[in-house]
Parts: sequence; structure tokens; C-alpha cells
Amino acid sequence: MTTQEDRRRPDAFVSFPLEPEDIARLDNYANRDLAPGKWIAFHGVYEDGRRDEVAVRVNGEPDEAAMVGFLSTIWPVLRGDCLREAREQADQTGDEALLWMISTKIDIGVMVMNAKGIMLKANASARALLRQGYVLRPGRWGIAGVNDRQTRLFREAVANCAVMPAEESEVTLFLESSQPDRKVPITLSRFCYKGEPTDLVTVMMPSPPDSKRVERLARALGLTRSEARVAALLQLGMSNRSAARIAGLTEQSFSTYSKRVLGKLKLNSRAEIAQMLTWQAYGGRQ
Repeated sequence: MTTQEDRRRPDAFVSFPLEPEDIARLDNYANRDLAPGKWIAFHGVYEDGRRDEVAVRVNGEPDEAAMVGFLSTIWPVLRGDCLREAREQADQTGDEALLWMISTKIDIGVMVMNAKGIMLKANASARALLRQGYVLRPGRWGIAGVNDRQTRLFREAVANCAVMPAEESEVTLFLESSQPDRKVPITLSRFCYKGEPTDLVTVMMPSPPDSKRVERLARALGLTRSEARVAALLQLGMSNRSAARIAGLTEQSFSTYSKRVLGKLKLNSRAEIAQMLTWQAYGGRQ
């Protein structure tokens, strides 16, 4: 969007000489097959001291007075277009930088979706996870889960998140994966732009972390070896019954350990454990 400030008219145009390197840069930027002519440059001077640099290519001997009149008429519009294009380029570059950082520094799949479950944008990790179909995959009508029920749960969560109040717009959903009896935490957040909620939802899904690394991280957070093993199983989103069987514990003992883990880590739910250890495990690649 172009503002009134963008289209300000300079108080004066003052010509200035161009150095050879400036002329070469302008030739290269404009076109290698330029028509015969020469560049003439002006400073657009404003009352507050700011200056625009404007270069115009003319054929024949330039009439400076005519050029000043021409620029006085056309430059406010061109200035607005140039500033808008620069802002759009900066926004695009910023998006690419953000996605690059997420892709190369944090192994978390990130998607931007609309309320209908259609993916609009994704980082490299998310695209890789979708190709694998480990938890989510491309479907005929949008992003789908590993079965119809998981697809319905996911799409309902996305649709609900897109209309949640801004202060309550983050939810963690456990979805079944392609591995039997293993669930993965998916975090959904309603996207706010300039403080105003939109109908876009960001979705974060972790790559499957190495269980041994998760256990080491849990130990570093102050858990005993047994508690760390339980925390690692909770991170996978497994039921108490299945996790207890893997840990070689009774379901009651596993539940007791789970409560102890929650207390030590000062967390309120299994979802928070899963989210915390997932982010810790992929805070940066080795």
C-alpha cells in the first residue's frame, strides 16, 4: 500500500555529476542493450533534509529545466511505486530468512494453513514430513492424517483454532502416526497480524526425535534415569498402558512416575511435557 508520505513532492531538484562507476552500475541495472543516450542525475531535496537520488536516461543534449519540470510532475507517483516495491521485497526476503532459519536451525515442520485445512506455505522440514506421511500427508482436499478419523480431528482443530479468541488461540493436538501406538504432538496457533487475529493457522509438527537424546535432555532437566525414561515415553504421546508395557512397569507405577515428572518440571499436562521435550530435542542441529 502506498501512503501519502510515500508520494511527497520534493521542494527542489538539483542536478549532480555521476561518477564512472555509478554510470556502469546504472547501465547494468537498466539493460545491457540500452539505446544511445546519457544519464542525468538529480537530488530530490526535501525541507527536512532528506534526499532522493533520481537518474534519468536521455537522448541528445539534456534540457535541465525541462527535466526538472518533468520530474516535479511524475516523481511523486514513481517514488511511491519504488518504496512499495522495496517494502514488498523486504517482506518477502524476511519471510525467506525466517523459513531458512526454521529449516536449517530447528528441525520442526512449520506450515501456514487456512481455516479449510489447505496448506499455503511450509518450510523444508514440513514438506519432508508430509512426503513421509509419518503424521500428516497431502490429501485430495487438503492436509490429511494417517486415517479418516485423524484427518477429521486435525481439520476440526484447524477450523476451531482459526476462530478462537486471540488470547486462547494455541492448542496441542495428539495425532496418531504411521508407527503403531505412537502419537505425535501437533501445535496449532491462530496467526495475528499487527495485533489483529486472522483466519490463518500456523501448525508445528516435530520430526521424530531420537529417544535416547530425549532421555539425556530429561536427565539434564533434573530427572532421575527412571523418570527420564518415563518422560521420553510421554513425549511420544503414548497411552499409559502402552508406555508402561514398554517401560516394564505396571500402569499404576507409570502413572505415579508421570505425576512425579510433571511436578519436577513444573508442568501441568502430558501435552506440555511433549511440547517441552520436543523443542528441547530440536533446539538446534548437530
